[in-house]
Amino acid sequence: MTETKLQGTWRLISWKITRSDGQETYFPFGEQAQGILMYSADGYMSANISHADREPFTSPSMRKASAAEKISAFETNFSYAGPYRVEGKTVIHTVEHSLNPTMVGTEQVRHMAFDGDQLTLSADEPLGSAGLSRHHQLVWTKA
Repeated sequence: MTETKLQGTWRLISWKITRSDGQETYFPFGEQAQGILMYSADGYMSANISHADREPFTSPSMRKASAAEKISAFETNFSYAGPYRVEGKTVIHTVEHSLNPTMVGTEQVRHMAFDGDQLTLSADEPLGSAGLSRHHQLVWTKA
């Protein structure tokens, strides 16, 4: 049942990060971040999130964009895709393709909560040696 409810296309409402010291932020893409998340019936997912105010390249060709434009495009977008599986109230994304090559081959574990047409995915992440952590909370609505 949960897997069926997950399937389809979702639009990002918010991505809030709360640190274990209480600091809250909408970094890296701001309070107006935009995103699409898709789960297919054949067991694949795709996520794409970006800053709302991305600057277009000065050239229509990405290959002709300046190095600064390419850096900005990389820093204002986040995407990955691959198979997924549901285990209880958790969805696990196995990353096969990603803008960030370091993510390829990793498993991204997300806790799920449904509320009507909204889906909240959350995950905790350690922050270095200071013992701090970050809690990511992404809220999506059915497209």
